[in-house]
Amino acid sequence: MNKIVVIGGGAAGMMFSTQHIRKNKEDSVIVFEKGEYVAWAGCPTPYYISSSLDFGAVVSRTVESFTSKGIDVRVNTEIVSVNKDEKYVVTDKNEKVYYDKLVIAVGAKPNFKLDNAYTLSNPSDAKKIKEKIEDRSTKKALIVGGGFIGIELAESFIEKGLDVSLVEANSELFPIISKNTKDILYDRIKESGLKCYLAKKVTSFNDNYVILDDDTKIDFDILVLATGVKPNIDFISQIVETKDGKIVVDKHFNTSVKDIYAIGDSVYNINRMGGEYIYQPQGDIANKHGYLLAANKEFKGTNRSFASSYFEIKVAGTGYSLEEAKKLGYNAKLVEMTGATKNSHFKEAKENKVEVVVDVDNNLILGAFSVGYDAVAQFIDQFSILISQKVKIDELINIDFCYSPTNSTVWNPVLVLYRKVVK
Repeated sequence: MNKIVVIGGGAAGMMFSTQHIRKNKEDSVIVFEKGEYVAWAGCPTPYYISSSLDFGAVVSRTVESFTSKGIDVRVNTEIVSVNKDEKYVVTDKNEKVYYDKLVIAVGAKPNFKLDNAYTLSNPSDAKKIKEKIEDRSTKKALIVGGGFIGIELAESFIEKGLDVSLVEANSELFPIISKNTKDILYDRIKESGLKCYLAKKVTSFNDNYVILDDDTKIDFDILVLATGVKPNIDFISQIVETKDGKIVVDKHFNTSVKDIYAIGDSVYNINRMGGEYIYQPQGDIANKHGYLLAANKEFKGTNRSFASSYFEIKVAGTGYSLEEAKKLGYNAKLVEMTGATKNSHFKEAKENKVEVVVDVDNNLILGAFSVGYDAVAQFIDQFSILISQKVKIDELINIDFCYSPTNSTVWNPVLVLYRKVVK
């Protein structure tokens, strides 16, 4: 019998715990979670805030549902230190708990925090933001950061009737995607009334306004910082090997210390194509980590696949951008096309823009990105599979796709890529 201690009750920690106890009923599993919820999902939180989803979409299971399966779950309990030699952890209640195996699944924390600003990194944060914006005195919202959370929160706030401004230091939103492909996103942002300040930085904060680097003043009733996240590993960063503030693990999630493993948003992943480290704090990756660690199977890395949306406009991508590919030394080119989910003569049919980065010398796909209306992520999923399996472009014509006028077009974007590349 092994005593397993898991630090962190989010997606990775609870996936591991449930799968491990199912396969190893003789083991004991103790999960420490510093918050009040476990098995929560961060991705639905903007839609809970807008009331498009209820709280059950964020926290779908109770602590009792796990304890009934034999998992000892201790919420509102933070681990403050780890003794790797004597193999025990110490809680904020000064309790010492010994382990045979330790799993670090603490997730991430905001890159930047201010006393008068909100952040969104857990269910409690989401409840506080929702309560604030539903206060009738809250009229103006300011979001600093134009990534996934920033854009999705902007939509949620607009849905709630707020006047919303967004500040992003980069000159573009989703800079990995070319401007031509995402012009419909910018059109929708303008149409929605979102005030978008690109290539701008906040130089000073006050209780109810900020000043930008061009002296623009933006008033707010609620300020949300959405400037990205970093691993929440201060308590163990001097014990296990780290790089750029992320825990380094091998394909089986072993850290540099025997019997200590790390999964989820606390670790660096490996890019499947180039082998370089990549940080990808996403719920689907965290769940995979937990599942594979419990099964003692290796994780082969990621393609950096992602998806997001702004109202009806969907955004998705995988792999390298053209600029990234060229910097890495590839003889790369960009192939542009459109894709749709039904015959273009239907009145409701709308086209998605698709761009694919091609390795000219090796006849392979390096990346793919799409912005549009329907099945954007599903189109990109197809390209991610092709990238992972290193399928040659001249083989794509042999793939048999489903077709009917109401479900698809004759030429799937994968087949269009073949026609544009193979002469």
